[in-house]
Formats: sequence, C-alpha cells, structure tokens
Amino acid sequence: MNREKKTLPADVVECILSERNIRGTIDFVNSALSYRDQIRVKVTDLLMRQGEIHTLPNRSSSLNIVEAIDGSYATHRTIAFILLVFGAAAYSPDNPVPKQKLRYDVNAIPILFSDLVGRVAQGLMTFEEFYLAATSQADLIIMDGSFISFLTRLNSIMSAINEYPYDPAVTTIKPLIDPNDPGSFYAKAGQKFISKVLTYNLRSSGPKIIAIPKSSQSRIILRKIIHTGDQAFDEAVMKYYTDRALFTIILDKNEYYYKYFSQRDMTGRTHRANLGRRSPVRPVDADEIEDFYDDEGNYQGRGGFTLVYYRPKKWAPAYKIEIPGKVSKQVIEDILLKIRDLIVDPSIQEPYPQYMVDKIIKQIARSSKAVLDAAYANLTSYDPSLIRLLLTSYRSSISKGSR
Repeated sequence: MNREKKTLPADVVECILSERNIRGTIDFVNSALSYRDQIRVKVTDLLMRQGEIHTLPNRSSSLNIVEAIDGSYATHRTIAFILLVFGAAAYSPDNPVPKQKLRYDVNAIPILFSDLVGRVAQGLMTFEEFYLAATSQADLIIMDGSFISFLTRLNSIMSAINEYPYDPAVTTIKPLIDPNDPGSFYAKAGQKFISKVLTYNLRSSGPKIIAIPKSSQSRIILRKIIHTGDQAFDEAVMKYYTDRALFTIILDKNEYYYKYFSQRDMTGRTHRANLGRRSPVRPVDADEIEDFYDDEGNYQGRGGFTLVYYRPKKWAPAYKIEIPGKVSKQVIEDILLKIRDLIVDPSIQEPYPQYMVDKIIKQIARSSKAVLDAAYANLTSYDPSLIRLLLTSYRSSISKGSR
C-alpha cells in the first residue's frame, strides 16, 4: 500500500530549530550534566574520605570455573490441556567435565488453571535454581536475581500450600517440595540444600556463590550509605538516583565499594525473613535460613549479606553483587577479579555465562509446545466428536432474551 509522505509544517520546523529553542535545550543539558558532576564529586569525596572506595589489584583470581544459573517457567492453557513448565539451567563453559558444562532440570506437569499458578510457578522455578546451585561443582556460582526475592518466592509457594490445601495446583505439586517425600527436591539434593547454598561463602574453601540482579532500583541502600551532612543534598540524591545509577557515575574503571547488611537493612527493617511458617512443608533448615537472612541467632555477625558495587570497565555500568554472609576483602576481590574477565563486550551488559544461560533458559517454553503437540497427536486415535468437544469452547449460558 502506497502511503503519502507527510512533512511537518514549515512554521513548526522553524520553531523547533530556532536559535532560542536550541540554546534552551543546550543550557538544560549542560545544567543537568553540571548538577550530576556536583553529586559525583561530593559523594565520591565522602566515600574516599571514609576509605570505602577500593581499586581492584592487578592479579589473577583463585576462582577458575564459573557456573551461571537462571530459571524460567511458562504456563500453556488450552481447553484440552493445561500445563505448567518450570525449570532452571546452569551454564559453565570452562568446566572440564562435559556433563557439567550445561546442566538443566525441566519439568512439565498437568495443572488446573487458577490464581495460584503464578505463585506455584515462581516457587518451583526457584527450587530448581537452588537445586542446581547446591549440586554445582564450580568455583564461582552466579545466580540471576536477588536473594531477597528468592526467599519471597519460596515463602509464597509454601504458604500457598497452607492457605489452599485442596486447590488442584497445590495437590499436584506438593510432593515436589515436601521434605518427607522421596521424589522431592530434598531427596535429590539433600535435606538442607537451601541453607547449603546460602552458607557456601562462610567456608574457608569450596565454591563461592553470588547473585547479580539484572536491575536494581533500591533507594533504601542509599539511605544507609549517603550521609554528607547536607540533608537537602542527600534527599536530592535519594530522589534522582537508584543505587546502581549512582555508583555508575561515582566509580571509575576497576573500582568497587562494599558494605555489610542484614536482610532487614536491605528492606528498610519492614519485615523479618519468613520461610513458610505454619506450612506443612516447611523446610527442615527454615530456622537456620531465617537466622542467616536476619543476621541473628547462630549467624550473628556472619549471616546477612555483603553488597558490592563494582565497575569493571570504563564502558560498563556498575554491577550490584549480593554475596551471602560477612566475607573478607580477599574473597570479594577474588570474586570481582573473575567477574572482570567475564565482562567481554559493551553489547552484553552482564557476565558472559549469565548472559548465555539467560538465552538458553528462555527456550524452556518450547518444551510445553512439544508436550502439547505429542498429546494432540495422541488424540487422533480417539473419536472425532470427542476431539471436537475437547478442543472447542462449550456454551454454558443462555443468551439474553432466549428461552
């Protein structure tokens, strides 16, 4: 179809390109850049005086093999079939063991559609991610997302079982997450596989585990960090910047900042950690995990999280890295040195294995289509009238005015 090209009226073009308009735009941009530079200088000076901005040394990391883990889920609904497909994949390109280069655990189960399906799907996906992390043989394990969100998803699926014990979505998946069921994640990975993942970093040897969220919008963290003595300035920083954006303009190439927090510090002390309290399938290590998150109980002084902001390249943003536990500067630098090697291209805004596993796991939805195609093919052996009944909608109400 031919479309007539339309142009802006001459008076509109003249207005847009007028010297006054152009000068106003330039002045606005310069003013914004000047204010940004003021913030950068003032906050940088504050953190430098406190000795909280560090430069990564020029040495090799002791962490050699890296594995990235990501999860996904998809629901596919038709009249005949309702499937929930969930799982996670782990990608470790440098692993010398072929079976450890690409690991995945994907399940497709029939499930009746309900409002609970979203909670169930996210929870099962998170269980899969922790299962792969707990059984990894890598030196450094990178998980996608935030540990706070992982805990929230796990709590959501376990509390759903308590709230809706007879919902088909719950009865279908309950055996998968019941610690006492021989077919559950606990049977495959060990009774304490969740806490094992969180406490990896507290050991003097063995793998280290971190999480790198793709995006971070936290201003709560900034309130813990930015105290210049100028209240109006501090509030302006909170208003216009998120944590990653601020550290991207503060940190130079190869510089990093780190600070130790508890879970409640990271969430504004609005709630305590909760892992399926009163749920009939509460994990055997739930108390231990909650203590760890809240930096209390047996983990006083060692639980919680070390947050690191690191800018590996001049062209790269600052990355927010969550490290469970209170770890040493040596451990932090070992992790960052390895991450620096994994930032390979400006077009890939995350460590290379994390980018690749994200691409791999997004193919998981195709497995639901394969299952459905097989089921449709199987139906061809049935009577055509039955197939029509299954694959078409059924009118269950009488139209207005009819008898």
